[in-house]
Amino acid sequence: SEPVLTPTGWTPIGDLREDDTVFAWDGTPTRVLGVFPQGKRPVFRVRFSDGVEVLADNDHLWRVSDGVLTTRKIADTINRNHRVPVCRPVLHPHANLPIDPYVFGVWVGNGDGDSIPRVYQFASVEQRVALLQGLLDASGTIDGGLVFEAAPLYLVEQVADLVRSLGGTASVERRGQRPHRVRIVLPEGLTPFRAQKKAAEYRHTTNPERVIVSIEPAGEQNCTCIAVEHPDKLFITRGYTVTHNTAFEAWSVLWFLSCYYPAKVPCTAPTSHQLSDVLWAEIAKWHRILRDRMPALGNEFEWTTEEFRLRAAPKESFAVARTSRAEQPEALQGFHSEHLMFLLDEA
Repeated sequence: SEPVLTPTGWTPIGDLREDDTVFAWDGTPTRVLGVFPQGKRPVFRVRFSDGVEVLADNDHLWRVSDGVLTTRKIADTINRNHRVPVCRPVLHPHANLPIDPYVFGVWVGNGDGDSIPRVYQFASVEQRVALLQGLLDASGTIDGGLVFEAAPLYLVEQVADLVRSLGGTASVERRGQRPHRVRIVLPEGLTPFRAQKKAAEYRHTTNPERVIVSIEPAGEQNCTCIAVEHPDKLFITRGYTVTHNTAFEAWSVLWFLSCYYPAKVPCTAPTSHQLSDVLWAEIAKWHRILRDRMPALGNEFEWTTEEFRLRAAPKESFAVARTSRAEQPEALQGFHSEHLMFLLDEA
């Protein structure tokens, strides 16, 4: 299963538990609200413009430039230049380092070391910036952009992840017998050099960007979804990729209708896309899982494109989709039940 960034490092998503802490896209820690194993499912290799690849199933959600879309929907519209957010600098606490991070970066960059120890990789933002400056002062160049070069591929890949942890993007170039390279794009305001000559040559000309460039089948794997507390619902996975959590709201609908009778759940979202392609699609997904794992309960319910209802009492217990607009305030009026839950999806 894919790794998720936590305060202690990378943890397989399947090993996470409720109330664990992971990092949200803005670099802050956030609580895991729920962990939902889905069993073995077909997965797809989602490849980004910087070469990073992440495995996800067809129903996984992504925040892209034109909304929240499933892997399936993005694959169907792959030519639309779907950009995902680039994570902000990850806010690890200050670390007790044995050597000053800038000095250590120069030392490694000059070839006196072939890897970056874990304690440096997960140090504070200021310490990681100093480490990167040391590496680039020693082995960084400006060659059609910012470049770091070294013989050990593992070191180059570590430098790429260091850059990503600071809000940048990094593309690794494997070059056989020649030293490998990583091409770096840093966020505005991050100074890559301390050496005066290199600092004078450097110009910030473009902002970090990540675009989904391909989606291809990659077999089957055990899949797990998580829901996080952060209001943006975004967390960090492999290669510091920003991805969306599962629609916790969908799971809440199933729980409410399973536990209370009679019960009604009017559901709304700002756009019809958000309501039908995300929330309602997620309800359908979790209903399928419920039927597979608990058929006696799952078969009590029926999903349609506009309603999710109890078969035995479709007028008494149901969830219904209603787009919320200022010009149509009556869409959520007139619902009465002994148990009533309004679900407002703001994503």
